[in-house]
Amino acid sequence: MVVLELSSALESPNKRFKCSFNCPLKISEEAFLPHKISSMASVKMNFYVDLDGLLHLEGNIRVPCEFMCDRCGASFEKNLFIELNQTVSATLDEEDEFTYKDGKVALDPIIEDNIILSFPSKVLCREDCKGICQNCGMNLNDQDCICPKFIN
Repeated sequence: MVVLELSSALESPNKRFKCSFNCPLKISEEAFLPHKISSMASVKMNFYVDLDGLLHLEGNIRVPCEFMCDRCGASFEKNLFIELNQTVSATLDEEDEFTYKDGKVALDPIIEDNIILSFPSKVLCREDCKGICQNCGMNLNDQDCICPKFIN
């Protein structure tokens, strides 16, 4: 579990602090099938506590993934980059999902939640992926098929 110690930030409101860490993920492998997260997420972020006691987390999450193209079915590896912009309060109310307590906050659920909400619904191996031939199943990125063109 990755826990962020906030004592310095609580003592110096609005002062920005930097941190970076690798975050092990407990997201179910079935969550993104047929895609897969291949290793830990890397996080680089700034954080500060404002005058109202809200913790602000701002930065980037890099998630190494193994994807399967939704158009041609090819497997490929690619990093998913997610912008982190989260606020965390010291008290739980209807609008807050996460809280900090005793000057500490667990970052794992915050990182995992941001990954789940930002995971792409459609993934292509490349922007101009041609897909597969509907008649013979040939991957049209590799070569043109020799099927006769269908006439409507």
